[in-house]
This record gives sequence, structure tokens and C-alpha cells, in this order.
Amino acid sequence: MRITKLTIKNFRSIESADIVPADFNVFVGQNNHGKTNLFEAIEWFYNGTGDMKQICYLQDTNKEVSVELEFSGIQAGIEAVKNPKTKESFRKFADGRDVIRVIRQKKDGGSRALWDESKGEWTAKNFAGFDRAFNDCLPRLESVATTTRLVDVSKFSKKTPIGEMLSGVLTAIMEKSETYRQFRDKFDEVFGSETSDVRVELKRIARKLQLPMTSQP
Repeated sequence: MRITKLTIKNFRSIESADIVPADFNVFVGQNNHGKTNLFEAIEWFYNGTGDMKQICYLQDTNKEVSVELEFSGIQAGIEAVKNPKTKESFRKFADGRDVIRVIRQKKDGGSRALWDESKGEWTAKNFAGFDRAFNDCLPRLESVATTTRLVDVSKFSKKTPIGEMLSGVLTAIMEKSETYRQFRDKFDEVFGSETSDVRVELKRIARKLQLPMTSQP
């Protein structure tokens, strides 16, 4: 899979941007003109984390923030989905297409939505297990900020770039193991399915605790 189009709306200093990347891209510009924000927008698409007041264009929380990525090679990406049932749901949704559009929007609580070609609209509901399945498809996002010290980059810890890249290599090795794949399938069945007994019970407990936890002074 590769990104064939990037559309950003109201993210940090970027009010609106449409980018059609090539296989190799170089972004050049003056300091404080949005280069870093472009890559942070892609990162937000991946993980959905961050203070929305800081993320919104000119810190205006009334602005609708969205980052849309168009991917090609989705059929190959679907083959990387670990859960067989979810893989089939993804394949059915793609309906033979090799290009797919996905968006993350502030108004939907930061959740990602798929563009439904048959309905001509974004569908935030998607299908059961979509987010985990889509993460299986996605190439890993690797970046090193210019503010990061070289000594921090080279440390072999979990959250450093070197550590994350080594984790990716280890995952690729483990994916070749049939025992590991069976473990992942069973894990997804127990914790990833919206209808699993474990997930239903965890949601029930979370709802029960939400009010007393949020009402604490």
C-alpha cells in the first residue's frame, strides 16, 4: 500500500492542503511554514492523539479538523489482515477496488471513517474490527524530528525510532510463525470482536465507572 493523495483541513497552521505525492518526495520551505505540521497531520491520522485545542487551525475549536488519505494497493494490504472474518469483511467492502479513501475527523471523536463508493458518503461505523484490520494494512509510520537528539534516536528502548524499527523487524519475523498467527486470531476473537463476552463485559464495567470517575473533584 502507498499514499496516493493527502487532504488536510484546519490542522494546526494548515487551513487547507491537497497533496498528490510521488514515490519519493522532498518538502522544502522556510522555517515555521508548515512542513512539520504536514507530517504531524499524517501522524494524527495514524494515532488520533493530541490536544484538539492545539491541533485545530489557529486554535479555533469550532473548525472542523480532518485528515484524509487515499491509498492504492489496498488488495495487497487486505492480505495482511490477520483475522480471517475481518479480512473477508474488508474484502467485501473494497468490492474489488484497489484504491480506498480513509478520513479521520474531529467531529466523530477522532475515529476513522471509510468512503463508501456505493452510498457516496463517509461511513464512521465501517465494519466490526475495521480499525485493527486497517492498522494491519498500513505501512509503519517512521519519522525522526529535527528537535530529537542523535543520542536519543540511537537508544534501544521501546519508544525510540531505533526501538520501533527493530520492533517492526521482529513483528515481520513472528508473522511467519503459524503458532503466532493462531494466537493473534484467537486474541482478536476474544478482545477485538464487538460481540465477544470479554469486550461486552469490559464495556459494561466502563459505563458503570464512567459517572463516578468523571464526577470526582
